Amino acid sequence: MSDLPELRNEPTIETSRGELEEFSRGYRSVPDRRDHHDDEPRKSRFRYAPTLLAILVALVAGWHWFAANHYEKELTRNLASYVRKNLPDASVSVDVHPLTNLIEIQVTRNVARKEAAFDFFGDAIIEFVRQELEPKMERELSLVARRDVDLYAMMVAYKVSISIDKVRAPPLPPPSRMVQEIQSQLSAHGYDTGPADGRLGQRTRNAIEGFQSNHGLTVDGRATGELLEILRKE
Repeated sequence: MSDLPELRNEPTIETSRGELEEFSRGYRSVPDRRDHHDDEPRKSRFRYAPTLLAILVALVAGWHWFAANHYEKELTRNLASYVRKNLPDASVSVDVHPLTNLIEIQVTRNVARKEAAFDFFGDAIIEFVRQELEPKMERELSLVARRDVDLYAMMVAYKVSISIDKVRAPPLPPPSRMVQEIQSQLSAHGYDTGPADGRLGQRTRNAIEGFQSNHGLTVDGRATGELLEILRKE
């Protein structure tokens, strides 16, 4: 019994070299399904990124275009009101360029002959006001852009350019007796027309508009014979 070989529990596997090579080739040919499945969510995650980016750019551009047009209307209305009250012989125009965010403000003044002696000082004052007004308006527009969440205007700041042109006013027409009587009638009714000089100036127009508004008439500021008849009957 002692001559028998000792038995072991370990199994013995006899595999030929050719079988091992065939097994290794088959293993290499099997795709790694784990890596393949890991790439699928990554590809689908970024599939719609260009579309979403295009939508975002369109929304930002559309909102900025709407805001720029709104700013243009508000500036035109406010500046026109200011010019009417303080510079009755001037006109103003506002142009906003949404792409460059450049705001061009054009003020045209009608200069009478009697103002020629003060042209030098007047130009110096206007230039000082322009240099003070441009940065102030730019700061205010920057705050408004942040308030309105105008992303494009927050990246590309507004630039304000104010130019003032002077145009020689045409000679005044001769005084009108009808306008002079309208001025007298309006003054008698408590409206401020200034001196009754027979010339239709801004103060006279304002007085006519006030009378027309208070009496339910068409507000046009015109001095007509019909208006004079109404004033005579009051």
